[in-house]
Amino acid sequence: MKVLQKQKEIYEEHLQPVEPIHLALDQKGFRYATRLGELKLKQMVSSLGLAKGVSALDVGCRSGRFLNKLSALYGVRGVGVDISETQLFENKKQNPFAHFFLVGDAHFLPFRDSSFKFVTCMDVLEHLVSVEKAFHEFGRILSPGGSLFIYAVSRRNHYTWHRFLQRVSHGRLGIDRGHYGDHDPERFVDPREAVRWVEEAGLKVYQLQPFHAFFTLAFDESYPQILQILYGLFRRPFSQEPKNEALSQIPRHIPFPLKCASLPPRFFFPVLKFLDIPWTHWGLGNGFYLIAKKPA
Repeated sequence: MKVLQKQKEIYEEHLQPVEPIHLALDQKGFRYATRLGELKLKQMVSSLGLAKGVSALDVGCRSGRFLNKLSALYGVRGVGVDISETQLFENKKQNPFAHFFLVGDAHFLPFRDSSFKFVTCMDVLEHLVSVEKAFHEFGRILSPGGSLFIYAVSRRNHYTWHRFLQRVSHGRLGIDRGHYGDHDPERFVDPREAVRWVEEAGLKVYQLQPFHAFFTLAFDESYPQILQILYGLFRRPFSQEPKNEALSQIPRHIPFPLKCASLPPRFFFPVLKFLDIPWTHWGLGNGFYLIAKKPA
């Protein structure tokens, strides 16, 4: 359990702040996405058939922004679990969708059997001690007919953008260690193993899609850097909102520069996804999405 303790210490130290402009964007769902990954996420979520009032659990929720978007788009009742008590304390300070947050980890979820119609786990599997145990927990707490939605860093990342960067920089770039050195490549998940664990947990896989192979990943790692340069030129973020405003001061309108910043991803998404086909055809990518259901 030393791995989990280390992860907890990292996330207690590095909180994920949510500013008023973030909450304003969340209320628009994925409409003003600035990353291709967000557009892909919207595409995948739209196939799940979520309905108003459905109970949705996000395991490893961090700031709760994914739950915010789900509530804004579908009216789900959100529950977030995370190992960082400090992060959850901050979440409760600005919680416009009235999510329920509690401390826990994916290996031992504090819920009864068949508690949720929808369970999601985004960018978490690569941090766990036992992914197999987590999948069994997901299967246990899902109600019959419920859906599981996963995104994880993939072990099948050969010939991807990161591997290219490693080659041309002699190992100085392209190493996926996470934002805070919290990624251990030894714990990256092979999508084929994930399918086996899902099936052993009593679920049926409906979609398995690799993503962020080469061109899409290159865009999502370079475009935010371009935006940061533009932010610096204007000396203030596009939001034009001071930090730490009260929840009541959430902007009613999205600033025009931010709306403009969301246009290039929408334009390039189909093009770069098409260019990535040679990788995704062979199941290669820096990450993968998985959708599974529990038989009714």
